[in-house]
Amino acid sequence: MKLLTVIIFASVLLVVSAFTSFSRLPSSPKRCHLMKPLRATLIELEVGPEKFDNEVTNSKIPVIVDFYANWCGPCKLVAPIFKALAEDFDDVKFVKVDTDLHEEFVDKFNIQGLPLFALFINGKVVATHSGAISKEPLRQFINKNIAAQN
Repeated sequence: MKLLTVIIFASVLLVVSAFTSFSRLPSSPKRCHLMKPLRATLIELEVGPEKFDNEVTNSKIPVIVDFYANWCGPCKLVAPIFKALAEDFDDVKFVKVDTDLHEEFVDKFNIQGLPLFALFINGKVVATHSGAISKEPLRQFINKNIAAQN
């Protein structure tokens, strides 16, 4: 009974944190005033690895990839958060990859749990986060790791 109470409490906490802002960090890292802002992009990958290479590996801007599965509860929980962040950032591309349709990525990126967020800069994975995450911590994860590469 205590375990069930703990699980319910943790679930409620996760949902509440998903809708609560804990930070006042800017939505994107500082950039030179001469740079043109880019429109954010949310892409749901529905074809094979060749499109992944076009959209992620060969991207000129940072890319955050959400590896998910339709049956995954935490993946469904973070889907609207990921979509909302895609609208907040103007200099990061957001890509969703269904691991059930594209199982080759599970081995390629050693995916142990879902959802897995992988940040790519210059075609290389620079940081990953496995598991559900609320909006502000995900924003911080992206900003911190992009800033670390500059």
